Amino acid sequence: MIALLLPPVMIGSRGTAVIAIVAYVIALLHKNGGGVDFRTFVFKNKSYLMYALSGLAIISVLFYLRRGGDSGFAAIDVIMHHYFDYDNVFVRAILPFYLGFKETIGLSTTIITDQISNTINPYPLLFADLFTVLPGENLAAGQTLSRIFGATQDGGLTPGLLGGIYIDYGSVSIFGFGIIGLLLCWMQRSVASSPYFIIIYAQVITQAIHLFHRGFFKPEYVTSIVIACFYYVLCHRVILRYDPSRCMPFGQKRKSI
Repeated sequence: MIALLLPPVMIGSRGTAVIAIVAYVIALLHKNGGGVDFRTFVFKNKSYLMYALSGLAIISVLFYLRRGGDSGFAAIDVIMHHYFDYDNVFVRAILPFYLGFKETIGLSTTIITDQISNTINPYPLLFADLFTVLPGENLAAGQTLSRIFGATQDGGLTPGLLGGIYIDYGSVSIFGFGIIGLLLCWMQRSVASSPYFIIIYAQVITQAIHLFHRGFFKPEYVTSIVIACFYYVLCHRVILRYDPSRCMPFGQKRKSI
């Protein structure tokens, strides 16, 4: 687990580190036969609680480190004075989550009610980050949205998936959520047909959660799933080589005895 979390934590990527924990927990729950009740989660198997606390710690610690340096973001004291009437440990504990949800909900609401449109970036903001890996200078989606709203601080803004789709596609964006729902439903059925598909399924679910919060596709969404597909194919080849009877054809369900 440390080897999994250390690289994203070292570069300050909170989202990648937390998503890695969630993907690991999903795969672990699948291995153990499904869901887990509250008693097991807290008292019997404390490893799940440890994963949850690790995710919260990563979000909070990196948030305060990011705001404490000379990064162009508003300092913690400025935020506390602007948004809260009092300062205590509880408020500072929920501050990273408060600001994250406040930004996505507020931006999505403003984009829809004020009919904000993308007038800066030639690419749809939903896919704009994919073009940043190409030669030349291409403005990232978050930076584009920051300029549209006239933000004075460095960094980009994240409107959530609703705002990220609506700003370019308007009311048609509702069909995007339908497509995502159908895709996740198909993948759930695929896990039931092929247990090793959990390698891909865990990545898709966690990246979808991150996409719902962020609102824009990132290149790592594609690369992480491609890597998961590689391991899925590798696992199938290994099982087929040593025990062909355990490797079912893709899409075919096992018969119950």
